[in-house]
Amino acid sequence: MVLSIVGILLLAGSLSLVDIVEAQRIPFILLQPLGFFIFLLAISAEMSRSPFDIVEADSELVAGFHTEYSGMKWGTFQLAEFIAPFGAAAIITTLFLKGWEGPVLPSHLWFFLKVCFVWFVLLWIRATLPRLRMDQIMGLAWKFLLPLGLLNIFVTAAEVLVWEDPTTSQLWYMVGINWVVAIVCLVVSSHLASDKLTTRLPLTPGSGRGPSEL
Repeated sequence: MVLSIVGILLLAGSLSLVDIVEAQRIPFILLQPLGFFIFLLAISAEMSRSPFDIVEADSELVAGFHTEYSGMKWGTFQLAEFIAPFGAAAIITTLFLKGWEGPVLPSHLWFFLKVCFVWFVLLWIRATLPRLRMDQIMGLAWKFLLPLGLLNIFVTAAEVLVWEDPTTSQLWYMVGINWVVAIVCLVVSSHLASDKLTTRLPLTPGSGRGPSEL
């Protein structure tokens, strides 16, 4: 997760959230598409949201707070799970969507609308994607997201080195470069991961093996 926002820190030149928002002449979701994709997956895994909700897998339902707590003690865990996406949406809004800035409407209303939109995206992902196995999650993180995060840092650092104080037109050049890099990386990664992240092994005709044996 940290590697995915290093590009933002390089572009903003500050760790201050206020400075990061004020530095977004162009929303960083356009300047850092690969970083946004990695951060979205990482923060979903951090919250144990689908498709990374291993704590709710069949083999885990007999452990932890699912059986040790009941009533409001259990409800406290569930409340934290429901509130976490709003915090994640607020962070994403601040880092990638220009925070509270926007035309016409008051700043607090813009921030609220952006947070609600990101929250809806997180809810949409949870309701759409199936759960991954633990080995698939580890393979995705170490074999794909980590190299992509490092590549995003190198590309962003090279752009900042070339354009130390970029104009608006130069920022749009960076947008084009970063989107090309992101699309190529995601297409290649999805092709390489198609076999490794499959959720079901294919049945071989005549093998005599049923689903229980796979």
